[in-house]
Amino acid sequence: MLSNTRPDSLPTQSGAFISVISCSIITLSFLWKRKWRRYPNPLIYWKAVVDLLYALRFQFSWDGYTNPLGCRALATLTQFCIFSSECWFLCMSYNLYQCSTNPFTNLKHNLKWYHSFSWSVGMLFAALLWLSSVEFDPKVHPACFVDETVANELIVYYVVVILAVLCAVIFAVLETQTHPFKGMKEALKAKKDVIRSARIFTVAYIIYQIILISFWAADVLFFSNHPRALHLVRDASSFFHAAKGLIDLVIWVAINGSPHVDCRSGRLGNTFDSDRYSDVDIDLQPQLNVALRKEVLHFTTRGIVAASSNTPMVTSNRRVVHLRLHELGMTVCFDDYSPSSFRDIRQGFGINEILYRKAFLATCHERLQSGGSSGAFMFYTADYAFLVKTVTTSERNVLLNMLPAYIRHMKENPESHLTRFYGCHSIEMYGQVFNFVVMGNVIGRTSMHQFFDIKGSWIDRNATALPPGKTVICTYCSHAFRYGTNESCEYSIRGIHLPHIVLKDNDFHRKLRVESDIAEALVCQLENDSNFLREQGIMDYSLLLSVHNTKYVVEHCSMDTRNPSPTKRKVNYPVCHPESNDSFLSLVTDSADQTDASTDEDLDEVECGNRRKFNRNCRYSVVGQYEGCSITIQNNSPLLGRTMRRCNSVLYGATAETSRSDDKLKWIGKRTLEKRGYQACVVAGPDFYTLGVVDMLQTWTWTKRLERLWKTIILRHDGMGISAAPPKLYAERFQRKMRDILMVPSVSVTCDPN
Repeated sequence: MLSNTRPDSLPTQSGAFISVISCSIITLSFLWKRKWRRYPNPLIYWKAVVDLLYALRFQFSWDGYTNPLGCRALATLTQFCIFSSECWFLCMSYNLYQCSTNPFTNLKHNLKWYHSFSWSVGMLFAALLWLSSVEFDPKVHPACFVDETVANELIVYYVVVILAVLCAVIFAVLETQTHPFKGMKEALKAKKDVIRSARIFTVAYIIYQIILISFWAADVLFFSNHPRALHLVRDASSFFHAAKGLIDLVIWVAINGSPHVDCRSGRLGNTFDSDRYSDVDIDLQPQLNVALRKEVLHFTTRGIVAASSNTPMVTSNRRVVHLRLHELGMTVCFDDYSPSSFRDIRQGFGINEILYRKAFLATCHERLQSGGSSGAFMFYTADYAFLVKTVTTSERNVLLNMLPAYIRHMKENPESHLTRFYGCHSIEMYGQVFNFVVMGNVIGRTSMHQFFDIKGSWIDRNATALPPGKTVICTYCSHAFRYGTNESCEYSIRGIHLPHIVLKDNDFHRKLRVESDIAEALVCQLENDSNFLREQGIMDYSLLLSVHNTKYVVEHCSMDTRNPSPTKRKVNYPVCHPESNDSFLSLVTDSADQTDASTDEDLDEVECGNRRKFNRNCRYSVVGQYEGCSITIQNNSPLLGRTMRRCNSVLYGATAETSRSDDKLKWIGKRTLEKRGYQACVVAGPDFYTLGVVDMLQTWTWTKRLERLWKTIILRHDGMGISAAPPKLYAERFQRKMRDILMVPSVSVTCDPN
């Protein structure tokens, strides 16, 4: 609550000045050091940005220089900042709770939702104020904002504040209850840190808001008849309202520590540049997420081993087996779905159960895929034979529902390229249930170099461009490097590090060079697989193609550059178009010995014959006599005579001395009529492929239908080019793409539907 009589008073501007300094420290620290961009710092940063705008609004006396319309706009801006700031506080509370209960939270995706929520709520209340009947006139009312004279607006604001504080308290309590202090040491430390952070900013904001609410209640209820006390209360309230950025700084320092800046000569700029391109990625995940993932990974692998050991004792019709894991002082519920069916699949592919359990004793390449709010977490076994990936509950149900038909299809198609599912499990931790599937490694154990995700669509099917300086992994040597630096790599076919990324349809500009019978067999099997997925109502799957590249040394002794190439070359004439039997062209392409034996009379005869064959409209502006460029070409005048010289369309006044000095220069070196070529020493290209159909658990749901309607009707995209398509259309488009990349015409292969 700000005083309505003095919007430019000393308490208001003093608080605004403190808030400007505090928020500026936060924003500069966030932009300066990449390590300070770790969550939840992005949320604090955006709240500080809003509070900085709010403080700048009161730092200067804008109210006295506006008309009624400008005053209303200024009040609307103030309203927007107030409510957006409270929304960012609520997002901070929810974010810490979500991270502590779901280690696979995609925070980058959630940040977009936080932006939408905070800015939308701020604009909503700002629009309501703009359309309200509250009058703002700087000549009558000195304050261009909602103050104690507008009781209804203040009640709405404090109701929102109280709700935000209550939600923060509830989230803090739930964080403590869902994390018993047991488990891995690293996870325990991270749990304590996040609970400490939640308590810091929750308690700080509760104290701050209690003070403001107390001032407002005292103003309204107790000090209406005490002018002096009322004046002091309103000054204090104005100061705390304008200085809200100080609370942001207190939270920032409590979570991150105070920023240290080396102000010695030349150090600040160098520090900034070196940190800007440091090995720390800007998408830093919270430390808690990393620790909890390790804990989930530990219990998941133990559960898979226990489920495999328990399968022989399970009846064939049992769909779910409940297991309890007791480790690290924790009791975890682990569910094994359709154990007999998945054991049948493992036996069909010749997997030994003992080796299967042994493979999960060590893991590697744990990572979180980008995607929805809960990104897909995956990891490989140490021998790269199996891949474990999180799936949603709906995807798990799709797999279990089509499991009998899937097993039948895999039995009837030994060369099927569908994903091999070896198990389906779920684990309950931190108050949530996480679903996993065990799959075969489509890529195989060979170290591949290029990866393509091919769907057959072309709209939005480009890989995301990497910014220069981003730290990535080399696809050839697996070493980290900064993209765009052209660091050398002894294993790369190009000699430099290349990033390990998955490219998409529009990045695939090649064909698969395999034998024609193999290509036809691949197309036939892929069509059978896609037809099966169409019958199951599956869409949005893709072909994961991996390419292994190699180098071939060119044997120069096997090449004969003197013989003409068997490929006919089409010669294009930019100005004149002679007939195909050009005798002068034949002379140019003859060997050097024949050219040397030709006489001037032969050349004149050939040239005259060619000139008669040329079109009479040909332009000869590039040829002229030495005395000048404006000449008339006679019908019988030789174009290659010694009296003719090539000159520019603009003369630069060449002197006789320059001409004579050029004539005295000697021709050095050896020259031939035909320009010299250069032989390649190495040819690089693909020599091995692996492929498989992945992401085959998405059905034609109402969300996909709405996505297609949005892209085709609102965005006006081509319905054939977007990924969201019904199963039949998707399968047909996928099959056309497979035939295209394998160079198999539609009429050459007839596949057996069975």
